[in-house]
Amino acid sequence: MLNKLFKIQIIFIPLFLGLTVIFFKIDNNIQLENNFFPWDSFYYKEIIKDFDFKSYQLNNTAAPFNDRILFPIVYKTFSIYTKFNLVYSASFVNLIGVYISVICFFILGFNYKISTISLLFASIIFLSF
Repeated sequence: MLNKLFKIQIIFIPLFLGLTVIFFKIDNNIQLENNFFPWDSFYYKEIIKDFDFKSYQLNNTAAPFNDRILFPIVYKTFSIYTKFNLVYSASFVNLIGVYISVICFFILGFNYKISTISLLFASIIFLSF
């Protein structure tokens, strides 16, 4: 299984990076250039601005549509260590999450003996939307 997973990563990494570049070009970097957080990401940005990393207390902010408190903490921590602004940090954390999700998808697919072509096709469709 590890040999198959290694071969898939050789194919998948250029595909993933290529689709990432294409979507950043299609998107015209509106989010990145304007420091824009869509939907409930705006609330996550406000939460992380109010979050106190020393006492781990959350001050008064509006609640987002769904409750993911770990996501803003992870991208704020990523922002601190990489010195990226919050929009770039959130984008990279999302990209890393997508990559890990697809690799887990392949591992699960290999365990259920789904063909490699079917897995590649499904992951391309997943990455396209």
